[in-house]
Amino acid sequence: MIVRVYSHEIQCMDFPQPDQPHVLQAVSPVSEDMQDLALHHMIRGPVNPSAAAIREMDEQMLADPGSVGVEDLQIYHDLVTRAEMDALQRAEIILCTCVVSGDGRIQKGMNIREVCCPYQDGRYTSL
Repeated sequence: MIVRVYSHEIQCMDFPQPDQPHVLQAVSPVSEDMQDLALHHMIRGPVNPSAAAIREMDEQMLADPGSVGVEDLQIYHDLVTRAEMDALQRAEIILCTCVVSGDGRIQKGMNIREVCCPYQDGRYTSL
């Protein structure tokens, strides 16, 4: 399985959260053909048993951010974190930028054998 991990800022553009700064955009910064590989979309898909709960909270935060309390946000963040860790541990290939490679999600419990860093033009170098 291939997983593409985007920055937290990109994730918040697709799935805004009341406790995080975000910029609403009409179009997702993640192209439609990459959404199946994007970790933040993958955890909301049919493979994840918590996907329905995550999507329900996404909808609530988008519709009425003021109705989401601190406890609700903690439950949401816990669900998302567990789903991300599960997906990353099952991944055979993890794609991310150099900056995101230092993210705790990538560093915790991963059995990483090789790191590939993409250039702006789409080429990768192996470290």
